[in-house]
Amino acid sequence: MTEIVKIDSRYLDGLMWNDVKTSVSKEKDKDGKRKILYDKVSRKLLSSDILSYKEYEDEVVFVTSDGKKYNKSKLSKSGG
Repeated sequence: MTEIVKIDSRYLDGLMWNDVKTSVSKEKDKDGKRKILYDKVSRKLLSSDILSYKEYEDEVVFVTSDGKKYNKSKLSKSGG
């Protein structure tokens, strides 16, 4: 079972999760092979997309399931 990382959602504001969805075309090319189609998929980054999270004195660092690493300045307790 995968452990869910708890991160303040304010660190995720404005960030996107990106991936590529593949599908096989019904049409065949001149060699008789089906073409592979690639479609970009983007959505808001969710806390469930966080694979690892480390908190340091002045920043937080997290890695997401789409392979990106983010370094964010630490937020104050009052919301800034």
